[in-house]
Amino acid sequence: LARMQAYAYEEYAHRIPLKKGVREALEQLKARGASLNILTASPHATLDVCLKRLGIFELFDNVWSCEDFGTTKADPDIYKMAAERIGASVCDVVFRDDNYNADLTAKRAGMKVIGVYDESSAEYEQQIRSITDAYISDFTAYIKSLKPDMSVYYNYSTSMLPADEFTSSEVINKYQDFASG
Repeated sequence: LARMQAYAYEEYAHRIPLKKGVREALEQLKARGASLNILTASPHATLDVCLKRLGIFELFDNVWSCEDFGTTKADPDIYKMAAERIGASVCDVVFRDDNYNADLTAKRAGMKVIGVYDESSAEYEQQIRSITDAYISDFTAYIKSLKPDMSVYYNYSTSMLPADEFTSSEVINKYQDFASG
């Protein structure tokens, strides 16, 4: 276990890059007044150092690990507790993740959910698409799809961290449709 933790720390502290377009998306959302929050299974010991190294830690209003809630992302209550902590109704929070189980649980908790392409979960892409409100594979297209006056809370998982090249998304309009409603 100690070797695994040391390996994870080294990866997060020195090697894991942002996905293409993430910094720009976060900066634009922040400039629009969005509340940006992270909820991840990664412990603070690896998460915080990574976000600081990447220069995006300060963009987030809250950086939470499951350890802050004493439960996991498999528990729908964690999403409700996160919404409560940011002072939002769970139905007003947009959750974005590349993990099928996290997306499903956030959806069951009442959040709007955007599935995200990641190589690590590529084999589950169709399942993720089937349970989410939208699916993105390109953060540049994602930010262009948002309405300028949109005001919602964003809850991010660390799915934004590992680098992958994205293809263009064909489902951005689905998100735009529910974002405008």
